Amino acid sequence: MPKLTLGGKYDPRNPSHKMLMSVLGGMSESERQHVQAQVRAAMDAQVVNEGRHQGGRAPYGYVAVDAGPHPNPRKAAEGFRLRVLAIEAETAEVVRRIFAEYLDGKG
Repeated sequence: MPKLTLGGKYDPRNPSHKMLMSVLGGMSESERQHVQAQVRAAMDAQVVNEGRHQGGRAPYGYVAVDAGPHPNPRKAAEGFRLRVLAIEAETAEVVRRIFAEYLDGKG
């Protein structure tokens, strides 16, 4: 893609400059959304493929447990640990009942 330039200092009164800045802003937003989608897809893959917990509070019915050293060597050297979700026995029956009622058509 050719490099888009203003050909000098930005002039807010110049319609061409305003149009080009709008185009550049749109391209920047598109790139930001693309990167955001890639990051979310990678995080989703970590959850599905590795069972990783991405942080924050564990969902009801689960508890975050230690699963050994962090897979990233730098983070492991800093003492970070891998966290995964495990079913919490005390609340598991409630979660099962909620899902069963939902499948039976209850909202």
